[in-house]
Amino acid sequence: MDENTEFGDLFALPQDYDSDKESSVDTTKTTRFTTSRNQWAIDIVTLAKKHSLWGHEIWNASKVLADYLEDHNKDGDNNEQALIRNKSVLEFGAGGALPSLLCAKLGAKKVVVTDYPDIKLINCIKKSVEINNSGNVVDVTGYLWGRDSQELTSLNGGEQFDVVILSDLVFNHSEHKKLLASCKQVLKKGTGVALVFFTHHRPWLVDKDMDFFKVAESEEFGFTVEEVASEYVGPMFKEDPGDETIRGTVHGYTLRH
Repeated sequence: MDENTEFGDLFALPQDYDSDKESSVDTTKTTRFTTSRNQWAIDIVTLAKKHSLWGHEIWNASKVLADYLEDHNKDGDNNEQALIRNKSVLEFGAGGALPSLLCAKLGAKKVVVTDYPDIKLINCIKKSVEINNSGNVVDVTGYLWGRDSQELTSLNGGEQFDVVILSDLVFNHSEHKKLLASCKQVLKKGTGVALVFFTHHRPWLVDKDMDFFKVAESEEFGFTVEEVASEYVGPMFKEDPGDETIRGTVHGYTLRH
């Protein structure tokens, strides 16, 4: 089985994708997610029906990342600072935006949430921000990876971000370089960290998923890569093909430059 099978293209943006047509379907649902560490209740608005950009799901990677954010948001020994408190945060391809919404609750000074500029997806995120009373620190905007990042840093007082979040994005193999280019533009050099959490949804394409990190370490981008998490939580879609252990494991990496 290869990347060009029907299932292999499951996550790809369809050639006939029509943002206006998709956005005319305005049925949404609200899901309450309670974090496992501090029991934060977060209400997440998503599309109620299946969407080509997969904005109707709350993905396992975002849930495991939520645990990681809580676990690392305490001042520790050896001058370790809280990961999120008083920091600026940017999320790419946010979907349900669980990590971003949690960052607002964890004391981030600024959170910028982005996804593909589909009006219905963006409006769902904006509604989530509103019902979680996070509008004082959170901005939401559409953004295409690889484009000029000034529109993003302008929402952070013209500064780069302390933390950049990429949750379940590495499956989009054709966009790796664009995504990394955007990361390099917006992440503070020396002190900033990008959090890359994901699942291998297509076990036969593990190597292509992991190429993201090879490209990140290349001379072109110069990131330092470190694995920081691996947790089995079960597959998102049990009926899908491929090894369930692979499909059910969330991996977490950091990028620094």
